[in-house]
Amino acid sequence: MTQVQAKTPTIYANVVNVRATSSELMMDFGYVVSPPENAAGPQELVPEVRVIMTVNAARKFGQILLKIAQQQDQADSSNNTNIAEKA
Repeated sequence: MTQVQAKTPTIYANVVNVRATSSELMMDFGYVVSPPENAAGPQELVPEVRVIMTVNAARKFGQILLKIAQQQDQADSSNNTNIAEKA
């Protein structure tokens, strides 16, 4: 393990808030905390990390995410087909 890997934090996020300018994309990754059942009000976003990247880097990042999602969809479809065939 390299020194950089040892210092890289792992952060859980179940929500992302995205804002954009003409040259940059800013993403706040975090998690949503639901209010107690008897409390009124919206869910609260607890930001954990902010990532700012150029539009070009964001475009490449989006392409990578889309490819991974498509691969996962294909794997899920294969698994569902295999389960149906065994039944």
